[in-house]
Amino acid sequence: MSGGRIAKQADLKYVQEKENKAMSAIFQLRLAK
Repeated sequence: MSGGRIAKQADLKYVQEKENKAMSAIFQLRLAK
């Protein structure tokens, strides 16, 4: 079942990237104020 594990890692990376973008967007909004 290593295929499922690889898919899980890819999902985790995708989620982390989305969180990073959201965090940087919030940070930029704060700087803009």
